[in-house]
Amino acid sequence: MLTLNLLSFEQKHELHQETKQTLIKQVVLVVIVVILLISVIFYFSKKIVLNNFEKFSENTSQVNQVLNQKIEKINKLTGFMQQVQKEHINWTNLIIEISAKTPASITLTSLQLNKDEATITISGFALTRDELLKFKKNLERLPELTEVNLPLQNMTQKTDVNFTIKAKLKIENL
Repeated sequence: MLTLNLLSFEQKHELHQETKQTLIKQVVLVVIVVILLISVIFYFSKKIVLNNFEKFSENTSQVNQVLNQKIEKINKLTGFMQQVQKEHINWTNLIIEISAKTPASITLTSLQLNKDEATITISGFALTRDELLKFKKNLERLPELTEVNLPLQNMTQKTDVNFTIKAKLKIENL
């Protein structure tokens, strides 16, 4: 097959130049379109990231508020528990000591402890007045008690004595 070119050299050159220019224009157009597409993608990506960040920030803020409220509640409960423990008195040791100092011939019928007034009231029955006086002396020796008071009316009988003893508590020794 034979090809003939009937164009002059100048026309060929012009045609070649036009083809180059057209190709360059097309390449530039494609580059501009690609740059625009990338710009649009970046723009919407930025919007999506900012939107997600705002949602995350709001969510984090809400979670922080909830956590702070729970922490405050726990701190209040802890403070309350510390206050309760600070004000708590272990009465068991005092009761054990009173029990150990009670002679066998004495029966206790009531033991009232009043923390607010720092008093103790012990009621009971003694077989003899001497055993009751011995019990009173035993109570006076306890470091947790002061001002042990046995009314005179409780000592009028020699046997089968009903009694009520009142004393002050040394709260700091409990």
